[in-house]
Amino acid sequence: MISKTVDEVRRGHLEGWGSDSLLEFIAELVEVLSEVPVTLHPLGFVHFELTAVLGGQPDERVRVHLWNPLLSPPDSAGGVHDHTWHLKSGVLYGSLLNKNFRPIKDSDGPLAGSRVSYGTTNGFTADGNYRLELLDEAVVTAGETYSIPSRIVHESALRSAQALTLVLSKPDDKALEFGPLLLSADAVPPSGTERREALTTLRAEQILLDLARSTD
Repeated sequence: MISKTVDEVRRGHLEGWGSDSLLEFIAELVEVLSEVPVTLHPLGFVHFELTAVLGGQPDERVRVHLWNPLLSPPDSAGGVHDHTWHLKSGVLYGSLLNKNFRPIKDSDGPLAGSRVSYGTTNGFTADGNYRLELLDEAVVTAGETYSIPSRIVHESALRSAQALTLVLSKPDDKALEFGPLLLSADAVPPSGTERREALTTLRAEQILLDLARSTD
């Protein structure tokens, strides 16, 4: 089921997705949890890294995100951000509101920019002030897919108590040269996104089984 769902998200269409599909997907994910790194992500979701389990296309990463602020409280900075990779995602449960923006450098802008450099501990470099122009927004619900090109500044917010998404990504050709942009109302460079807390397999399994029970 996981491999089938990955293929469908690549194609941009989840075929006949419903509660039975979701429960089968969760059950299969539980079976491979011992091989899957699970962390709390500062954007407010539990992050399941499936790349090594599934193989996949060259340079492609496969992850599952369980959005729940009670499980993974979002960091105060970085909710508005871009990626150094092209994203395709399928919503497997719940709903999200996605907003895409055009960032405009402005010395009087309300948002402070920071560039991320990845490592064992992430680093942040101040990148001036910005204002945003809204390009588009859309609510995406279970059974639907969406794409966000690399370097598009965006923000995703829950529109349900929790949500489950399958995310595929491929880096852009500048990914190793300069990192993603975080935009925050706080002028101080973010610190909460420096490290991510790892979860045990037992805790991750409990979280997934709780989600499955909540769908009954």
